[in-house]
Amino acid sequence: MSASAEIFVVSGPGPGHLHPCTELCLRLTRDGRTTLVIPSRVSSAIPPSFASNPLVTVAPLAASFGHRKHFSDPLNQSAVQDLSAHLEKRTAGSEVPRVLCAVADLKVWWTKEVLWKFDVSVISFFTFGSRAAAMGLGWSRTQVSDVQHGGARLIRGLPEEMAVTYSDLKREPSGPPRGGPPGPSRRPGGGGGGPPKPSDELPMSASAEIFVVSGPGAGHLHPCMELCLLLTRHGYHTTLVIRSRVSSDIPPSFASNPLITVVPIAAPFRHRRGVSEPHNQSANQELSAHLEKRTAGSELPRVLCAVVDLKVWTTKEVFWKFDVPVISFFTFGACAAAMGLGSWRAQISDVQPGEARLIPQLPEEMAVTYSDLKRKPGPTGGGGPPKPGDQPTWVRKVEGSIGLMFNTCADLERPFLDYMGDQMKMPVWGVGPLLPQQYWKTSGSPISDREIRQHTHESSCTEDEVIQWLDCKPRRSVLYVAFGSEMGPEEEEMVELAAALEETTRDFIWHIGPPRYGADFSDRVESKVGDSSVIIKGWAPQLLILSHPSTGGFLSHCGWNSTVEAIGLGVPFLAWPIIGDQYYNAKLVVSHLKVGYRVAEDMSQVVKKDEIVTGIERLMCDEEMHERAASIKAKFGHGFPASSSAFDAFRDFINARL
Repeated sequence: MSASAEIFVVSGPGPGHLHPCTELCLRLTRDGRTTLVIPSRVSSAIPPSFASNPLVTVAPLAASFGHRKHFSDPLNQSAVQDLSAHLEKRTAGSEVPRVLCAVADLKVWWTKEVLWKFDVSVISFFTFGSRAAAMGLGWSRTQVSDVQHGGARLIRGLPEEMAVTYSDLKREPSGPPRGGPPGPSRRPGGGGGGPPKPSDELPMSASAEIFVVSGPGAGHLHPCMELCLLLTRHGYHTTLVIRSRVSSDIPPSFASNPLITVVPIAAPFRHRRGVSEPHNQSANQELSAHLEKRTAGSELPRVLCAVVDLKVWTTKEVFWKFDVPVISFFTFGACAAAMGLGSWRAQISDVQPGEARLIPQLPEEMAVTYSDLKRKPGPTGGGGPPKPGDQPTWVRKVEGSIGLMFNTCADLERPFLDYMGDQMKMPVWGVGPLLPQQYWKTSGSPISDREIRQHTHESSCTEDEVIQWLDCKPRRSVLYVAFGSEMGPEEEEMVELAAALEETTRDFIWHIGPPRYGADFSDRVESKVGDSSVIIKGWAPQLLILSHPSTGGFLSHCGWNSTVEAIGLGVPFLAWPIIGDQYYNAKLVVSHLKVGYRVAEDMSQVVKKDEIVTGIERLMCDEEMHERAASIKAKFGHGFPASSSAFDAFRDFINARL
């Protein structure tokens, strides 16, 4: 298909139909032109960036779509005439692309006959999941209406666990006075609305809601916001629960989304204590009050489930009190979880120098070595990783969950996702990397952080100053140094790092972050390195730096968000993990993906200048490593990765289970 051919996409009313139809159009424009047909009343919901796409035509029809009647009924006549007029006007043009086919949303199925009149073949578009359609069809053909209490009726061709039970038939008849969903064993797709019953079409739409509870800090808030946006693009209402002190980090475009509700909680969530501890009582009372107030509303969408960040796992019991099932959300990668779990179950704590201890079912290159055990102690008050061989802290935090969701995708971590599903005996979904949509649409140009991520933090450099400096540097010549916003190396190691950067004479950008090394530390560094560097104090535009072609390497703590951002942009690593999952993320980068080096073999000792210099030179000069990094980046060259199939599996699971 090329721009000389065109596909029509006809959307039903409502965001649960419009959003997937607009996304479908964008995917189709990679190979040709599309026309999106919509009711004119939803025109205001079309983003300007979509409407201005030269390969997209938006055709608003003034008349309403009466989706429960035949196209020849009076209710639809005006819409039929509008669509026919558009097609007639189009075919009168001699240079317009030929129409290959039309993709018609089931909600406006009657438009098929209008398109057939113009010899346009039609593909029916299900905006809901295939499992819902299969279950609805199977139930209608299996005569399930007489299943008795304690019984289960298998549907031929479907998994055994999807057998129809007595409880599956117990649904409240709340359809409208006329029509309503068909009863058990009737065909899917009867008239009316109301909640689906057995044999109904079972769409997940804006009549259902999912709560997302975010932990503190940008590393938790950003993926939770992106998860909410992903859910709304598939028609869900979402409620994002956050600490009120981070409310200023919520962009207006996010807060104004009609399918999103932001609930700020004033009290802190104490993630290291039980739900019954006094430290959590205030926060949980606020959350309970919101849920109580919400359930008092008769017209609010039903809550399907809550996706709870592990950092605030204590909120699970609040949701259980309201009969809301919980999915545990890992804002870090599956490798870290799998390695921690595997090391504990294999009792790996006594590996000797020169030995490599395999973890059953995980890749050989991830075998635990003596150097993997050499780590600095965690910070006072907790936060350090459990040592290999210890039980991961998350194991008890996911107890009672109905599934595990990861901010990753199979393209990056398939063996680790598979391992987690096998070991934990519950569904596992890698629905990430959860990054802004603009991240997937850069086409090689630098990403502007200020356009996609709101922040209220001060910075010593503006984006314009950073990009002007980068524009003057040769391709792949700049090293970016950053350790995140929460923790970094010891001050002694920072002095070694400064000396190493000075010795290499390479251009670099160093994000020093919060003033935890003394007020004059960054000033002293800046005075030594001169024009070959940019020292950023405060907030840094990381996506801009990583996406710029002048950036050739990333000296990183390997926090998960930083890791996936750099991998997706083809930037290799010099890994300097500090705490927690960062050690396993570094091993993923170095041993499994092979797009980085460790800064030192023994991370339990002070990292020295000579080790850093050697690592920088190896990183910046290794052409094969840069090629491997570029090949991984190419997997994401067409946008959001194959994790979309994992998201579909999540939707189908929710559809069938809940």
